[in-house]
Amino acid sequence: MYILNKFIRRTVIFFFFCYLPIASSESKKIEQPLLTQKYYGLRLGTTRVIYKEDAPSTSFWIMNEKEYPILVQTQVYNDD
Repeated sequence: MYILNKFIRRTVIFFFFCYLPIASSESKKIEQPLLTQKYYGLRLGTTRVIYKEDAPSTSFWIMNEKEYPILVQTQVYNDD
């Protein structure tokens, strides 16, 4: 009877220490915030746009290299 109790005790202790890390790791899950990153890929036809004073406008091309739409905003500076 003593040998059987000793075997049962060792078995219980063995399973307790084997499954303790699994149970504690599942109960202490820290929720990570959902992060979304977008990488933009634009290709410009030129690095500078210089146009004549008497011209009302000029143009250059911008190519979107990704599958999702990208909004492009430009500014004109008077470089005097």
